[in-house]
Amino acid sequence: MKYRAVVLGLCLAVSVPLLSCSGRAEAALTGSGGADITLDFALAPRTAALIRSFSAVLGNGAEPVIDGPAVAESISRAPGVTRAVLLNQDAASLSGTITVARLDQFLALPLDAASAPFITWDGAGFLSISLNRETAPTLLPLFSVEITEYLSALMAPCASGEIISRRDYLALVASVYGQPVAGEIAAATVRLVVTAPGPVTAIRGGRAEGRAARFEIPLLDMLVLDVPLEYHLRWN
Repeated sequence: MKYRAVVLGLCLAVSVPLLSCSGRAEAALTGSGGADITLDFALAPRTAALIRSFSAVLGNGAEPVIDGPAVAESISRAPGVTRAVLLNQDAASLSGTITVARLDQFLALPLDAASAPFITWDGAGFLSISLNRETAPTLLPLFSVEITEYLSALMAPCASGEIISRRDYLALVASVYGQPVAGEIAAATVRLVVTAPGPVTAIRGGRAEGRAARFEIPLLDMLVLDVPLEYHLRWN
């Protein structure tokens, strides 16, 4: 039996949402420990124009701004992923699905004992996701080299590992790319809606309503990671 779970945060933390956008993601967790994830995201207008200019410099100037099938091909090679399909709805948006065979293998890295794993799953009613400055620069290329290049061009600490505050990062973006782009980044939020197979008994990073768990993650938090992102969900 399939059921919804917080695994949807997996992709949000390491892919297209890390570019300035609005979006929504959902996931169905399988009884065998896998997941079917659906994504739907759109780049903000000024950020889309900026990324188009990055594409020209990087030699990827063809439409759309971000090539959904190309990103899907890259994601399909990531650890634990069995299939990825991402299609462009227009030049600045994409949607699709990602199938994960085993959550405990998804983007698994040879991290040292002092580092929290990207995902912890107990095979029953508990799942946690962790992302920080130490792990993010290694995780991102597993999803898409193209997106990592764009994030590097945006000087995002999640790609570089640089230590900087959210306020100083926005000031840096504004000084290089203009206040409108910095404003889009500051305003963007990724919304997650999770439905667990049973009543939610504990949650971190969101709010619970019966079997539903809702998460709203500011894009700025994901880009800067001055505070590690930790999301936990437990259900009966």
